[in-house]
This record gives sequence, structure tokens and C-alpha cells, in this order.
Amino acid sequence: MHILRKKPVPGWVWRWKQKERRLQAILAHLQAMKGPITDGQLQYLGIEKHNLDLASGATCCKSSSYFLPATNRKYAIGSTVLDPNDSEDDDFTRARRSSKKDETRAKNKCGLTPVRRAKKLGKKRAAEKQEDGEKPQNQNDLHGSLSSAFFTYLDMAINGTAVERGWNNIPLNSFSKGSIKSHKGHQQFVLQRAVQVTGRRQCHQHIIMKSDAHTDENQLSVAELTVLVSWILAGMYPQKKKISNWRTRRELKSIHQTFPTLIISFQPRARARVLYGWFLDGRLHVAFTKAENFEVPEYPQMMDALLRWAWPKVVENTTRDTNLPTISERLDEDDESTESSLEM
Repeated sequence: MHILRKKPVPGWVWRWKQKERRLQAILAHLQAMKGPITDGQLQYLGIEKHNLDLASGATCCKSSSYFLPATNRKYAIGSTVLDPNDSEDDDFTRARRSSKKDETRAKNKCGLTPVRRAKKLGKKRAAEKQEDGEKPQNQNDLHGSLSSAFFTYLDMAINGTAVERGWNNIPLNSFSKGSIKSHKGHQQFVLQRAVQVTGRRQCHQHIIMKSDAHTDENQLSVAELTVLVSWILAGMYPQKKKISNWRTRRELKSIHQTFPTLIISFQPRARARVLYGWFLDGRLHVAFTKAENFEVPEYPQMMDALLRWAWPKVVENTTRDTNLPTISERLDEDDESTESSLEM
């Protein structure tokens, strides 16, 4: 029989658990969605958007800026022996040229481009193909080759390392920590890399993903938000047991209150974007670039800008002192914390 007793519970414990429950509720909504997310749905979920500049890292958010692109040229194309204009060196360049050859060959064969020929099939057949999820082979090649070229430049950097100093790899199969490896519902994606900062005052995370979701270039996708919220929760997991037990939490001098997570997201149609999020004052803040099109003459410059986010500069202290006012909460004698129910 458990004897209930009054125990003072620090206010920061209540706020930390409230944040976790709020994020879990957002994640549940995202996983249940079956279509693109709208601004109205973002507002309902308490998700606030901020514009992010790919080149400078500047954002319109006045509260915080947790990541900035690296200032050194360590992982730039120029630090490798590769030529982005050479199809033998760059997978994306090779896929682009192959795609153009296929289009030229098809046009010469029947006098029509693939797009015009598709129109000849009629609206009914075009609708059937879209419903069946069929995609041109060259589109699939471009989608996979862009992320492949990105990782090739990272691997071939002359002064680069497999894992940058100050970062640690995170296993991609960390299901027990709240992370997602493949897909939920209709939003299919694959995680390609996950790392985290090892500093005492910082708990920043960095994820690279590839998604099959077609989205507006100026709107976040459900897949991106699902990965973001899931990994913020994953970042909270290591502290959860210490906070839940009153004996272990009283030894904590400080805790991580914010869990900034950055994502490099590769999308279909040769597009990629950078986004990062953090939870503050009851709202999930997300700073993101538009989904940039890399199938342009300025491709080498675009890739260089993206590579600067591979190992970004982390800023801001994510910890808070635990010496805060307390509130009363009923706890069990066996040291198990009582979860208070909150209506969303």
C-alpha cells in the first residue's frame, strides 16, 4: 500500500513535463495527418514560423538563433579534389546531364517533349498516373543524387573528419528515445545522419533526412515537422529519469530546458532546405529556408552554401538553473513521479 504525502516539487519540473506533454500532443496530431499542413493548422498546433536565410543564417525571430552556418571553408567544394561540373565527380551533375539526354532523345523520337507527350495522353491518364504515385525515372535519380553529392563532398573534404569535434553520432534506430527511422502514415522519409553536441551547456541536435513528400517551397512539410518534434523529444529523454525521481533531481544543479534541433531536408525535384526548431513559452518555433532548387547554373554555389550547414556553429546556452520556486504536488512513496493530466 502506498502512502501519499505532500512533497515540494520544483516549478521547473512541472514546466519541463508540461513541455514534454505539449510536444507529444503536437507529434500525435502530425502523425495522424493525411495531407499537406496549412497555416491554420500550424497556428492551431502552436507552431510559429520564421524565415531563415540559407547563406547567412539570419532569421526574423527576435528571441533566439541557435544555429549559424560555419564560417570556415573546411567542408566547401574547394577543399576537395572534386569538380562539381564533372559528371565523373558529381552524382547530381551526372544525373542532370542524363536527364537532359533522355528528354532530347524522347523529343527527337516523336517530336514532342515528355511534358507535351503526357498531355497527349489525356487528362484522365495523367490523373491516374498522379493517383498511382508514378514519378519519372529522371526525377527519382535527381532526388537521390543531390543528397549523394552532398555526402560525397563531406567525405572527400581534405581537412574534414567523419565526425566534427564537439559532436557525437546518434544511432538512427533509437526508437526507445522517440526518434523515427522510416515513416509514419503517408509521410515517407528516411533519416541519413543524426549527431548531437556534447557540450555541458548545449544540447543541440543535427539531422539529415530525405523525404518523398511534394510540398510548396515556402511551406513546411508534415514529414519535416514529424522528424523535428520527434527528435526534440528524443533530446529530452536522457534527462527524464533523473527529473522523475526526487532523489536524483535534487542533485541536479542545472538542466537543459531547450533542445534545438536542425534538419537538412532533401526533397523531390532536386530541392533542399534547412530548418531548425525549439520549444519556448508554450510554442514550437521553426526557422526555415524555402525549398531551394538546385537544378540551376549556380549549383556549385548553392551546394557550398548547403555544406556550411553540415557542421554548423551552435550558439545559445540551453541550460537553466534548478534553483527555482516550488509548487506542491502529490508524489508516491516509491519515488515514482505523478503525471498530471493537461488538456491540450
